[in-house]
Amino acid sequence: LGPRTSITGKTLWRRGPAADVPTMKTRLGLFAVLVAAFAVLLPGRNGTADAAGPCLFCIPGQNMATESYYRLDVPNGTMSVRVEALIEFSSGKDATTVTLFALPSAINVVFQLKDADTPMATTIVVGSEAEDGMLSLVTATLPKAVKPGTRINAVMTYDVPPHKSDAVRMEPGAIEAVFASQGPGSFVIVDLPSSGDNYFDPGCLKGSSQPAAVRDAGLERWVCGEVTIAAFFKDDPGTQKACADMADKCRQQTVETPFSAFVQSVTDPALLAKREADLTMPDGRIVRLIFKYFRRDQAWANRQFEVGQLALPKLEALFGFAYPFETVSIRESHQIELLGAAGIAYRSGGDVLISPNSGFDDEVTVHELAHQWAGSGFMRDRWAAEGLAEWAAARLAPELGYTKLDRQYARYPFSFQLAEWGGVPVPGSYWYAKSGAFWHAFEAAVGGPENMTKALALTDDQKARLPRDDRWFLDVGEAASGANLDALFLAWVFVPETARPLLEERRAAHNQVKVLTTRAAEIGLPGVPADIRANLDDWVFRSIAGQAARGHTVLDNYAAVVAKGTAAGLPANGAVAASWGTNSLAVTQSVVDSQRNAIDAIVAAAERLANEAADSFALGELAKARERYAAGDMDGAHQLAAGSTTSAFNRDSAEKIIALARETQAAFKPSFLEKIGLFFADPAADLAAAEKAYAAGDFEPALKKSLAAQNTWDGAARTGLMGMGVLFGTMSMLAAGVVMLLRRLDQRSQVKYTGKWREGHVLAPPEERKNSWADWENSGRGGG
Repeated sequence: LGPRTSITGKTLWRRGPAADVPTMKTRLGLFAVLVAAFAVLLPGRNGTADAAGPCLFCIPGQNMATESYYRLDVPNGTMSVRVEALIEFSSGKDATTVTLFALPSAINVVFQLKDADTPMATTIVVGSEAEDGMLSLVTATLPKAVKPGTRINAVMTYDVPPHKSDAVRMEPGAIEAVFASQGPGSFVIVDLPSSGDNYFDPGCLKGSSQPAAVRDAGLERWVCGEVTIAAFFKDDPGTQKACADMADKCRQQTVETPFSAFVQSVTDPALLAKREADLTMPDGRIVRLIFKYFRRDQAWANRQFEVGQLALPKLEALFGFAYPFETVSIRESHQIELLGAAGIAYRSGGDVLISPNSGFDDEVTVHELAHQWAGSGFMRDRWAAEGLAEWAAARLAPELGYTKLDRQYARYPFSFQLAEWGGVPVPGSYWYAKSGAFWHAFEAAVGGPENMTKALALTDDQKARLPRDDRWFLDVGEAASGANLDALFLAWVFVPETARPLLEERRAAHNQVKVLTTRAAEIGLPGVPADIRANLDDWVFRSIAGQAARGHTVLDNYAAVVAKGTAAGLPANGAVAASWGTNSLAVTQSVVDSQRNAIDAIVAAAERLANEAADSFALGELAKARERYAAGDMDGAHQLAAGSTTSAFNRDSAEKIIALARETQAAFKPSFLEKIGLFFADPAADLAAAEKAYAAGDFEPALKKSLAAQNTWDGAARTGLMGMGVLFGTMSMLAAGVVMLLRRLDQRSQVKYTGKWREGHVLAPPEERKNSWADWENSGRGGG
């Protein structure tokens, strides 16, 4: 690392000789790598400082796990601080003192062992030389010397009055502070007014535990541990919960800073550090821009807010598709600067962090806003996302009044393809510079800004295929311009040795499809069949030759159908044209077949109805079939054409059957059986309904009703006979049932005598009874 500067612009530290530091601070890529490295270290840290290398700001000879509690009295502009520390001495010799960090301007400092009755004698050094006045060192003399490896629990408390310094600005109604932790192994806990406008540099989380004493005081508790982890993984619920729960793995891990929280709390509305505006986008939608910042950077924030207002609509026009969210939130962040990041655009979208006073602030703001279009949600490859953001920042620089930095990737003594980003240890400035330069070359190759926007505008189409990869950009660039981009991508993106054979196969497939689609367009079928398009999009080229041959067969069949329709005097329609560019070849062939069937049905119907009266119902149906054909409804046309001849048949048949039924009705003199057969039928009513339907031109029900009437009269005797049979059968079954019932009762009357004969209403003894219940009844011995 080269020299690092604090939020005040002062040098904080220098590690080794100045390295080749990128002109523009590394954005999301380096940040992700650093955070991932910290994440690997988390489980094994246990609050100590020696797991991740040398600790620049650790107290010599002390390993610590600490919680620093800051209670903010914002209306009065003051705060009180309590630091609880578990300290293990590790210097190799007896320790006589213990040291902790404190904020400058600390007053009423009390440093004592936990549970001790009296404080220890303290010495305060205001402003560590390494931190240029941003921290104080508080050293206390132990009651007695302790051996190496000894652990103690210490508590330090102090107050901070209203004041302004490089690190803290405190006044009634507003507190803005850089809160000191105790380095690795620390948590910072901040209690501040729940009703205030509170802004934490991302990475601090509202605590899962909100003690009653905190709530009763009108405060809310926030927790700041390893804020770089919590900030970067804000879309990871597990990490967020663990850090809000103050899990040990979320204690501060970063070894390069004794700070872990930048906080601003405002209770006086006149002192708010927040700007908002409604922006009208090119598509007419209103997008809300929200900017949260620290008041010390008011001038910087005003400029970046202005840049954001101007840039967002211009970026939508540049990329050619709508901003995908209703709001965009820009937040100032000091924490990301500590990891070398000038800005971050979160994956969830609409949320941007930028660090202040980078030296190229306007460019950073535009670059991160461009990631709302050129972000991980739309782009698979980092080179594409970062390069497009660089390209957009360069394109808008003249309009927004800043100069885009030229990082001169060609000055590096190596050359790698953009597809290798992440696979070789190359400075970030090389990748950012080269990826940005590629998109300028791409824009020129496709014919300029108009075609560039035309290609980028396709990004959010077919959302199921997101995110876009390098192959997709080659495809849409050629589709938008008609240019051959093979050489461009071989020179910049792909590894030539492996990519060239595939590109040759791709070129042959595209040429075959071009011949097919050119022929199709000449006969009015625009576009590419869906199954061919899917293979082209997926770069599956071996089946293209067979698909192209099938496509030509479909076109041959379509040409024959069009000729047949023309010969039949039928107008052209768009059924096949609508299918060709949206459906598979098989579906389009079925549409061609449907059109042929419709033509055949219409021609056949016209021949059969040649002698029909001009105003006949059947010819009316045939006319409707022609209208459906012209509208492209092949199935409807086929059904109506077939139905027109059926209608004529039904009309003629109904006329004959109605006449026959009338004759039958006039001559019908019912016999006994026929009267029974007509008992539940009314053929006269059916005949009347048939005549009514015929008069209305509804021939199908007329035929059905007249047939029903005729059949009822013709079959009346048979129906009557069947009815009598049913009646006789029912009576026989009833008689059999009665016999069975009587037998059952006879069996139940055989009751044994089991007791002594008594007077009264009882059955006679067995020897006096007959065998049958009927005999007993007839004997007159039944009870009375």
